[in-house]
Amino acid sequence: MPDEKPPFPFQPNTGGRREGRAERRQREKEIERVASRIQSRRAARRHSGAGYPIDQLLREFLDAYNERLFEHRHLPFTFNVLHAFTREEKEDWATFLDLHPERDHAFLIGDFLDYATSIAPGDRGIERLRSLPENVIQNYSPVGDVREFAFIDQSGKQVVIAGFTMTRLGDQLHWLMLGGFVTDLEAETERLREDAQKWEVQSQALRQDGGKPDYARMRAQPLPGTDDVWKTLAYGVFNLRTRSHESRTFAHDHGNMYGMVSDDPGAIGRENVEGMTEEERASIEGFAKRLDEFALIFDMAEAAFLLPSYFAFRIDLVREVQRETAIGKSEVPRNDRQDVFRAPAEMRPGFRKVASLDVVNLAPAAKGTRSYTPPRFSVELEGFWRRLAPDSIGKDPDGRPVQGRTWVRGHMRWRDRPSRRAPVMVKASVMAARERAAEIVLGDGTSEIVGVRA
Repeated sequence: MPDEKPPFPFQPNTGGRREGRAERRQREKEIERVASRIQSRRAARRHSGAGYPIDQLLREFLDAYNERLFEHRHLPFTFNVLHAFTREEKEDWATFLDLHPERDHAFLIGDFLDYATSIAPGDRGIERLRSLPENVIQNYSPVGDVREFAFIDQSGKQVVIAGFTMTRLGDQLHWLMLGGFVTDLEAETERLREDAQKWEVQSQALRQDGGKPDYARMRAQPLPGTDDVWKTLAYGVFNLRTRSHESRTFAHDHGNMYGMVSDDPGAIGRENVEGMTEEERASIEGFAKRLDEFALIFDMAEAAFLLPSYFAFRIDLVREVQRETAIGKSEVPRNDRQDVFRAPAEMRPGFRKVASLDVVNLAPAAKGTRSYTPPRFSVELEGFWRRLAPDSIGKDPDGRPVQGRTWVRGHMRWRDRPSRRAPVMVKASVMAARERAAEIVLGDGTSEIVGVRA
């Protein structure tokens, strides 16, 4: 969170005419008034989440995007995917970004895996995804210790999931997953700093803002609440009609920057495929090959596509619970308090409603290891999305008008990777005890059933 309020360079259009002293003072007061109102709304949004790692991560990205907008700087590559989670808002002549409405869900990951490993191979929840309301953020957070279950590939790498969020925009599902590899963070930090010299050459592309990161401060950033999991992001765009990935990106948190690899040409700033230089083509092909190293992450993301179907299946066990926000708990940092309480009342909720499936598996699960085969959807080869100005109109793959982006055709042979067939192993180390689960159920007299079984 920034210690100082961000700059606010937006000014009303005076038509180029000269202003008198009184008029200029009036304009400065108007700028201050608009800036204060926007700052209040931003501060309220910053502290209005349910407080899970995934909704906090969305707010970090939102803050970063608004900082760049106000400074007239280029929006980062992540916005190519995460723009679908935001909407433009206006305060008089000034524009800023806010989040779409959110729906929060909490669940036991062990129970979700029972569901995911038991359904028929052909039923991958796509129709449920297609029925999600557009422009509504669906946040999913596992409760308890995220290390209760680790996903393991054949090389022995272990991954945990700390949160997943998605939103539908037409046929496209935009998604973001938070998790990480179980590893020795001190050893990884040492390796990062040893590699700093060769990374310095790439720093302009990695930062995309003209500045160079402070390599001495780089570290393998831990996943919140852990000391042995390297914080990792994966995000992308999935086409629900063709059942194929249109963009996939992996990013390790290096403390003061993200180390990113992607199969999207936008990652290297390309607006078309055919005009790539040999150096650019080699770079993006290298990225795509490196994605193979993180295939386990994308296997887990594809499994997470089943979360809406899982909640629909368990609907008679879903409880609607209230979870206090930072505002409700009076935990807003001092430098934001005044701004928050100047915001409209609807933007500073004291609690959020969470559809909770945290207590459904009352019988302890067997410890040990089980096998899981993810769906492994195909990857789009014939084009990619390019972002346009928000008020510009482009075309989708079928030639239909679409706002703020356009589909660029071009064969991307680097995405045509050999498919992986090896199953993923799921290691259950600890499960919630029957006594704890029963105690929570019996002790929550305010719980209510949400919906009915379809």
